[in-house]
Amino acid sequence: MKKVFKIFVLSILLIVAAFFTYIRFGGYWIESKSDRDKMIDFVKTAHPLPDNFINVYRDLYPEAINNNGWKYIFKSAGFDKALESPSIRTVEYFAISRFHGSFFFIAQLNFVLEDNVTQLQCLNRNLSVMDFTKGVIGIENASKQYFSKPLEELNEDEILEIITRIYNPSLYNKERRPEIFQNKLNALKNRLVKNRSNR
Repeated sequence: MKKVFKIFVLSILLIVAAFFTYIRFGGYWIESKSDRDKMIDFVKTAHPLPDNFINVYRDLYPEAINNNGWKYIFKSAGFDKALESPSIRTVEYFAISRFHGSFFFIAQLNFVLEDNVTQLQCLNRNLSVMDFTKGVIGIENASKQYFSKPLEELNEDEILEIITRIYNPSLYNKERRPEIFQNKLNALKNRLVKNRSNR
């Protein structure tokens, strides 16, 4: 009886180990090298964000600059992919464009991306192609549209306004929905103050 139990437990452990190995490295098996390289190059060629933006972003989302593939798997509920996991958002762009949108496919490809580029590089790419509505594509163009100056010249309050729009450019529209926009902006300001006080 004990022997049967040991075999059962060992079998379960092997299945679990095989499953997690498949999730962690499956992206290298299910995606061709040329497609992987295309995704990685897509990220690496993005123009870097300026330091003033990165500094505010780091203070708002200190965990987002770390690899978070396992966090996505175990804590995906309430996980803001647009800002808290730039790599997941990048992978979703590729997954949707290639008609692959399954949870595990995204998780597997995300590990490939995390092995080859940083979260900040992913953020650079995501924000460089983001649609801020009304034909405004990319955060640099958004900065010029809303503040008439390049992103590197924005002050902290202006950067927080840009980040507010990133959450949902249509919903958090300062001109059309000023109250909703201001409430979100205030929430971000409070988060920034709290995070800095906890450092």
